[in-house]
Amino acid sequence: MNEREWIEFFRENLPLDEFEVHCGVAADNMTLPVPNCGVALQFGDLRIETENRTIVIEVESAGTVHNFIKYWPYLSGQTATRPEKAFVLIHVYGPSYPAHKALWWFFRGRMPSLIVPADFHLFEKGDEQQDLILALVRGLLPAPDQ
Repeated sequence: MNEREWIEFFRENLPLDEFEVHCGVAADNMTLPVPNCGVALQFGDLRIETENRTIVIEVESAGTVHNFIKYWPYLSGQTATRPEKAFVLIHVYGPSYPAHKALWWFFRGRMPSLIVPADFHLFEKGDEQQDLILALVRGLLPAPDQ
């Protein structure tokens, strides 16, 4: 599935209207700060803000580690805007790009010190792991009565 199809999949299967949600390249989602640069990057293909957690979903159609590494300065407190709550990145790849996936694991093992709790999940065959990804996201969302 491509990015648009994944976003639609999550919209159909999750109670997203209960949370602050941002997606795509809309102005309200071009907010991830970059150190020493006057521009910001897209803050996830889909970002779900709960009271205690930021959940970011990146879907790779071009097979790059950029969408993993771009969060490091922010999460390590090296930008003017700093995270204030736990952070989860769910990175969904298609069946190809083995070198990029290997680089993802290489960089994951060298993560700098972060100023908030953070978890990083790579799904190397996302199209075959839809149920697993959906279960992970559901488990990260607070219960409706909380």
